[in-house]
This record gives sequence, structure tokens and C-alpha cells, in this order.
Amino acid sequence: MHLARDLADVMPGMRDALLAGTVSVDHAQAGARLREAAGDDQMRTADPVLTDAAKRMDPAELRGWVTAARHSLVPERVAAEEATAFDERELHVASTFRGVGVGNWTLDPVSQEEVTTAIHAASRPVPGDTRTPRQGRADGLIGVCEFYNKHAANLGDSRRHAGDRPQVSVIVGWDTLRQAAGAPTASTGYDQQISAAAARRLACDAKITRIITGPAGEILDVGRASRTFTTAARRAIIARDRRCVWDGCGTPAAWCEAHHIVHWADGGPSDLDNGVLLCGRHHDQIHHRRHPVRIHPDGRRSVHPGHDPWQRLVIDERQGGDVCISCQSRAGPP
Repeated sequence: MHLARDLADVMPGMRDALLAGTVSVDHAQAGARLREAAGDDQMRTADPVLTDAAKRMDPAELRGWVTAARHSLVPERVAAEEATAFDERELHVASTFRGVGVGNWTLDPVSQEEVTTAIHAASRPVPGDTRTPRQGRADGLIGVCEFYNKHAANLGDSRRHAGDRPQVSVIVGWDTLRQAAGAPTASTGYDQQISAAAARRLACDAKITRIITGPAGEILDVGRASRTFTTAARRAIIARDRRCVWDGCGTPAAWCEAHHIVHWADGGPSDLDNGVLLCGRHHDQIHHRRHPVRIHPDGRRSVHPGHDPWQRLVIDERQGGDVCISCQSRAGPP
């Protein structure tokens, strides 16, 4: 009703363009927001220019054009609207019956720009990227959160949560970690049930606390927390790899994790030769898809996405050819 009045009163050009189908309702609604700032007489004068802009722009571009025009006329009103939008900020996060996370947010323009910038920076495509834009944005959001969780210890005690720095907490049995037949799922700190494969991916580069329980579930012993890669080993891996070794990625080391080529739960050592630097997204992919790590003759590591018919963990070229470290074979399956 408000739009109909605006079109009838002060936007005859926009009305005719809408009836002719050369602009959309979204265009008309975006243009009508100028009326409260310009006043009726100015709006009638601006209508031809506004209609022409609507024919050349998509609705999002026109909204920006109108906002700029409103700011020129009533800057204090635009600032007040932004302050109101900031007060209305909110974020909803929930889980479905299947444990899938869902959520949405409402942010003021400045905060939205901060979030959008971070997500796009953390989700830039790489050669051969098959993700949809939505999947890329999801990966970017996950990457930003992973980076914060890793580095929040440097932000002071005010950023602590439950007495410790923010961290993903997982309770997983030894049989589950070894992917033994019949083993149950692992449990997260927020009561999500996750698979053994997901628990192994999280445990690949994590702080592990050993807790021994009795037959009734009572805690018998709690060992000291220890990192699977020592600080010295991580520094050595960073010095060698410098960045994510996934082909075409190049994410800086600060955003990366040390991946066990042979998982430590399977007896893989936490040393320089068994470690490789991967960003969070590609760390996920190497666990899900089992892409092999290639060790080049000069010691450089790389991961090239693609199907490996033999499902090898690593291909070592330092021994004069393609050698599967896990089986020491040169041709055929490991």
C-alpha cells in the first residue's frame, strides 16, 4: 500500500516502467525510500533520473545508489538507521534432529561488511575448486572460527571460556579413534554425536588429554594434556612447508594445521617427516577423500586433488619413483 501511494503521488515514471515490465517491484521499493529524505517536490523532480537508474541497475545496486542520495540529503537520518540496525543485531544457531547445524544472522551494514570480508578472504577458490558459492561461504565461516580458536590465547583472559581458551572439545573412546568395528560415536562439548572419521580429523592436530575410566564409567586416571606435535616439530613443519601444501591454495601458515599423514592413532609418529601443513578446509578434504600426499625429490610436499585408485596415504618420490610409504610398493595397489 505504501509503495502504491508513492508511485501514484510522486513516482509516475517509475510507475509506468513497472507496468511496462522494464523495472521490478524490488527496484520500485528501493527507489521509494528516497521520498522521506527528498520530500515530495524533490522526489517528482528526481523521478526521471531514478527511473533511468533503475533500468540500468539491479535492485542491490539501486539500493546503494538511493542510500548514497539519502545520505547527501539527510546524513543524520542514515546514521540513526545504522545505529538502530546495530541495536537489532542477532544470531540464531540451532541443530536439526540429524545434528546438522543451521543458523542465520541480522547485522548492521558495517558489521555485515566485516563478516563478508572475512568469509570471502577465507574461502577464496583454488584451481579445480568444485564447491558451490554457498559451500565456499560455509568453509570461509568455519575457517574464520578455526583461526580464532587457535589464536584466542593471545587475546587475554577476557576471551577465555570456561576457564580456558576457546576450543572444540571431543570425548572419544580409543576403539572409536581406531575405527574398530562396533565402536560408538564420539561426543562433542555441545552434545553433538560425530563419527570416528570426524573425531580422527579433529584429533590429527590437537591437544589430547588421556582419561582412563572403569567398567561403570567412573574416572580412574587423568593424564596430562599433550600436543600430538611438539612446538619444535610444528615450527619445523612450518619452516619447510611455509603454507598449505594443497595445490593452488597457499593459505598462510598461521591459518593452517599440522596433518599426520599416517594418523597417530594408527601408530604414525608426530615428527617432521610424517607431518604436512594444511588449511582447515583442505585438512577436512584429505580426511574425507583420502587424497595422497606427494613427497617430491627435493623434500617438498604437495597434495593434488583427484582420484587415487589405490587409496595411498603418501607417494614418496625421493626413492627414484612413485613409492607408497605405507606398503613400499612401486606399481599396483598398496
